[in-house]
Amino acid sequence: METRDLILDKARFEDWKDLYRNVWSRPETARYMLWTVTDSEEEARARMERTISWQSGHDVWTVYEKSSGLAIGWAGLAELSPGVWQETGIALGPDFVGRGFGRQILGLLMELAQEWGGTEFRCSAWSENTASKALITSCGFTLAAAGPCIDRRNCRPYVLETYTRKLSQRADNVRPYTPSFLQFKQKRGNLTYMPDIEKTQFNRAVLVGLNAFSLSREENADEESMEELAALLETAGGQCVGVVTQSKDSPDPRTFIGEGKTAEVRELVEASDADMVIFDNPLSPSQQRNLAEELKVSVLDRSALILDIFAQRARTKEGRLQVELAQYKYLLPRLLGMWKHLERQEGAIGTRGPGETQLESDRRILGRKIAKLESELKDVRRVRATQRERRIKNEVPVVAIVGYTNAGKSTLLNYLTGAEIPANNRLFDTLDTTTRTLEISDTCTVLLSDTVGFIRKLPHHLVEAFKATLEELEYADLLLHVIDSSSPQWQEQAEVVDQLIQELGANETPRIEVFNKCDLWTGDIRPHGEDRVSISAKTGEGVPDLLAAIGQVLDNGARKVTIHLPYDRGGLLDKLYLEAKVEKVDYGETIDVTATCPPKVIGQLGPLVEGWKPHREPWEEP
Repeated sequence: METRDLILDKARFEDWKDLYRNVWSRPETARYMLWTVTDSEEEARARMERTISWQSGHDVWTVYEKSSGLAIGWAGLAELSPGVWQETGIALGPDFVGRGFGRQILGLLMELAQEWGGTEFRCSAWSENTASKALITSCGFTLAAAGPCIDRRNCRPYVLETYTRKLSQRADNVRPYTPSFLQFKQKRGNLTYMPDIEKTQFNRAVLVGLNAFSLSREENADEESMEELAALLETAGGQCVGVVTQSKDSPDPRTFIGEGKTAEVRELVEASDADMVIFDNPLSPSQQRNLAEELKVSVLDRSALILDIFAQRARTKEGRLQVELAQYKYLLPRLLGMWKHLERQEGAIGTRGPGETQLESDRRILGRKIAKLESELKDVRRVRATQRERRIKNEVPVVAIVGYTNAGKSTLLNYLTGAEIPANNRLFDTLDTTTRTLEISDTCTVLLSDTVGFIRKLPHHLVEAFKATLEELEYADLLLHVIDSSSPQWQEQAEVVDQLIQELGANETPRIEVFNKCDLWTGDIRPHGEDRVSISAKTGEGVPDLLAAIGQVLDNGARKVTIHLPYDRGGLLDKLYLEAKVEKVDYGETIDVTATCPPKVIGQLGPLVEGWKPHREPWEEP
């Protein structure tokens, strides 16, 4: 493929010197491309081998200048969804910028996407990359979205802007769609997975936890908490290559774990070729920055990892709004002292003063975005409040399923209602609330709602952001607390859920503890007692007992009966309207009332209830 001045082709190994000299060793190019500067020729040759392997399985090409024959950059293209294409990177050496080469490459990629059946084309750029943004907008693109991201090289935040432009559709020569995250190459007649080299390197992480006497139990990292952190990393698509734990009186204010332990982590990072360190404990922005400088890799804490998983799993508009709000609230305090350009000052329009620092500008922008998202979520909460009022008016009770993440809540909802929501064996598989109708008995029909799973050390700002979803617990008529009875830590997990329920103001709501996965229970005696039921949502064992328990709480033993009231006792009809659910009244020889009544009312009416029999204890004579 070629333009007036350029040729786009697959890389040749002998071009490593050109790319090393023109692109890879230049900090100006690396700044916005999320890769590190190549410092040696040996590293450049190794990088060239990876580049050749990578380009052979993806739509990525090396850019050559026609006049000199030099390799001066690269460009990539991927199909995000059927008909929607995006450039995956356009990089040029700084000595070749300003010659119109970027416009030629972008135009060529758009033509290629159009030939392959594309109807929409997208470009992305950092909000501070004014040169790229100017090129994109000059080519007819409009801003579609902007969101917070983390530069994983140094844990510094940035805002990524996405621009879009429609393409005229061409029905001929439509290319088969392959998701960008799952590219393949043809090998000996079989489709073979080609892993993303950069992503694979990013996924190798060392996990670190601190136990300090000055920290509370919730803040400390114990063995179970570290195992859970490893599971979270796996859920996010990562691989644990090492674990380091530390015990001391109190956290080090600079590096959290102290200089000696930091040096140990650095040695493990180098030995395991890890490119990320994740702490089980919360880190301050300055600690994150100091550790990243010491370890020379990206440093995250548990909250950032959970946020990343939530961002991957959110599907509905409401879910995405809540995750985005939590991300912004996480980023806001981390702006201070984290970006190299924060001290740059810009003159405000119409002023002669020094203007505001970039830090102030970024904080103001994030503040506006947070306010906008909170306003949109208030609208969501108003809609939910209206729906609740309608349910109350229709006298439809609500049963909310709560529990620790991966306890089997979605599996239970699917079994009870026949829903087909995803129920996989992984953490935080459900973020968006699902509600289905469930008939408990002929007198009781409920709305059953699945909710997001809880986990220890759940970030506070994440709980706040998901208030629109979680406040359903406060207004539910009954909570089903699903507990994974096969987990050795089920008691600790149940305590975490109980604490969060209390924080959400739902502690007074009636509750049934549902010990799920009883088919995997290895103890001698299953958990039992009042408002406790053991079930298997997979096999259905114990589910009838659960339905009976739900009916007992909501119905309180109510059942549908026919009552024959003499006319001289017609005043009892008013009592029935107050204390029972009257369905029909017929006036004949008597006042015949069909109603759903609790046991107390049935006992008071006695012989007036059709088919009534006096209760006798076993020792009483008939």
